[in-house]
Amino acid sequence: MSKCQTTVCSECPYRKSSPPGYFGGNDPAAYREAIISDVVVACHTRNRYNEQGYVDTTDLQPCIGHLTAQTKSCKRSRVPEVAELQDHLRDIVDQSNILNLWEFDAHHAVDQSANM
Repeated sequence: MSKCQTTVCSECPYRKSSPPGYFGGNDPAAYREAIISDVVVACHTRNRYNEQGYVDTTDLQPCIGHLTAQTKSCKRSRVPEVAELQDHLRDIVDQSNILNLWEFDAHHAVDQSANM
């Protein structure tokens, strides 16, 4: 990962002000699952995409909202580089505007009963 941004995009689905249930055609359950896993979500506004439509990983910009949502949900990455980034962001990102796991479920109406 290159040096990342330290602000959350205005359109980030992890923001409390995001449109409920809107993921631009992507699966909301995948965004939810990413909060509790060691996946690094790429920022949808700050990355370049290749011809196949995949994120160009040579200069990956992680989603700051996702990393903050993990922190607010007591999820610390087991990947040392990502955990270090979470620690760095903890004190500089305004967490009051970011959904934790349970708020995410309620805000985006993610039904977890199908996963039980």
